Amino acid sequence: MKISLSVFEQRQTWMKTWTTPTPEERSRVLEEAIKSLMFDYSDQRTENCHLESAECKKTFVLSMYASNMRVPARLRSYSSRMDSAKNDISVWEAAMATTASPGEFTQIKIGPMSVPYVSAGLGFSNPAKEALDEADRIWHVSNIGCMVSIGTGVMPPARLESYWESMSFLNFLSLENIARVPELLTTFFRAATDCERVHEELLRDARLLNLKYFRFNVDDGLQDLGRNDASKLDKTKSATTIYLGRREVLNSLVFCASRISNEYISTPLICYCLAHIISPPDGRRQPNYDPARIENGWLRAIF
Repeated sequence: MKISLSVFEQRQTWMKTWTTPTPEERSRVLEEAIKSLMFDYSDQRTENCHLESAECKKTFVLSMYASNMRVPARLRSYSSRMDSAKNDISVWEAAMATTASPGEFTQIKIGPMSVPYVSAGLGFSNPAKEALDEADRIWHVSNIGCMVSIGTGVMPPARLESYWESMSFLNFLSLENIARVPELLTTFFRAATDCERVHEELLRDARLLNLKYFRFNVDDGLQDLGRNDASKLDKTKSATTIYLGRREVLNSLVFCASRISNEYISTPLICYCLAHIISPPDGRRQPNYDPARIENGWLRAIF
């Protein structure tokens, strides 16, 4: 949260006026902040810890090639047959690649061939289906004990009904409709970054695959927050607390925890829109608990 505030906060110029930071300035501040975190918390005390050498459970982040935004790139913390070459990428580079939203940050060139990457947010804000595909490649879907998806708040659906009367060519060129172009672009952006479509598809797929699928997502109180409203942390905390206190959500949490703690042979699959960490409840470990089995049996997908 401190990083978000430092990246997006307005800055005072020498003329005592306030200005919004440019994408280049935001990228520079974010890069410095991530490198500082890596140096402080890495066992190697270095900011250039490689993604594949990071000591963590199987994790990948989604990004996109700037030259082809149809298929997302999976930057993995583990070796995969799907990688054409060794993933020689630093953790901070992967973090920048998955964050580089057009208009907010600059693209980042990483890897031996300096390939430009941007965020996968346009079309892949919910990485759950990508995670399910990755898990199926590693373990097969029949071995997945449960799948958990954590959202960042349900947004209202994008709507276009008020634009239909303006869609004819002559009407569209009127001054009134030209003034509404930014509003129309915002609607298209919301449609491209909507997460609930993937959730609805997974509800259907989970029934077909006999997969235990859980999604936890605050459905009220966060609708009017912008993508970068880090200053409204108190409102986010209140809405989340109210959501977690609801009976049906508590029941789902208890059932989800029991599935994660008891399915040691199977594989828990955790999908994030935020980089939170979930681990099995220590109090529910079975007598034949094997830490190595758990370490090799988790997959996290992060956008």
